[in-house]
Amino acid sequence: MNLDRFSQGRDPQQEQAIAVCEQCREEIYPGEQIHRTAGGNILCGNHLCVIKFCQVEEINSDELEVA
Repeated sequence: MNLDRFSQGRDPQQEQAIAVCEQCREEIYPGEQIHRTAGGNILCGNHLCVIKFCQVEEINSDELEVA
């Protein structure tokens, strides 16, 4: 699924943004896939925004300390 609103034939001058991603500050337009956190924050469909917003740390499994 391509999330680029321009590839879907949308004209940004004719369509109003309905929200702004709280991580990357990109405008969100009707029909786009988005994420809403448990706290009600709105994030765009880019999974990297979710990872950064939630402060998820990527590590190698070799770095995992097993209890």
